[in-house]
Amino acid sequence: MSLVYLRLLSSRPFADRPRNQPKLRTSPSPQKILNRLDDSTRGQLGSTVNFQSSVINLGVTIDGPITMRDHVLRICRTSFYQLRQLRVIRGSLSTETCTALIHAFISSRLDYCNSLFAGLSDERINKLQSVLSSAARLVLRKRKFDHITDDLRDQLHWLPIRQGIQYKRGLLVYKCLRGDAPSYLADMISRVVKGSQRLRSAAHGNLAVPPTRTVRMGPRSFAIIAQHYGTRCQ
Repeated sequence: MSLVYLRLLSSRPFADRPRNQPKLRTSPSPQKILNRLDDSTRGQLGSTVNFQSSVINLGVTIDGPITMRDHVLRICRTSFYQLRQLRVIRGSLSTETCTALIHAFISSRLDYCNSLFAGLSDERINKLQSVLSSAARLVLRKRKFDHITDDLRDQLHWLPIRQGIQYKRGLLVYKCLRGDAPSYLADMISRVVKGSQRLRSAAHGNLAVPPTRTVRMGPRSFAIIAQHYGTRCQ
């Protein structure tokens, strides 16, 4: 009797899932999405569609999870190549000339779209910081393992990578509050509206915090981070 019951139980659909447990949804694969397209749309895309793990837009390499891993690695690879080339001719350059070359080849890459680095892990930030520290050692003629943090602040007056990201974000928020930023950025932030309840945040003119659905990507958005810098820019 028990053997017959086990056979009937195994033949039932979803026998291993409780009745009240919701069915998990999984994202469809790229091939399934392509199969859902009609013939006209597939003809416009071409006979073959190659899916990439990362794309380059305006010089920024964006991957699927938006970890900026490929972009950070590309910056480090290109910057260290330029530093090796400059190290060969460092003896023929003055400090001012070397600093100008570092700004042209290294700092411009580190500062370009660095507001996208907000919320990155310490591993990514440390890789970018190692590029900046190597550039500072080249300018000041320091050895490879010499301490450079104090010289960055006192002699070169360069901001560390994380503080540079915060400065760029704060500058963008300040321009949004003054009306000098583009509309696609200014429309993402708004102040707390005075309603039936008297809120202290509305009286102080604080920025409203929109709700987020994800824990990892939501706090990195400009609308969320703008609230943190908005109170400091007033």
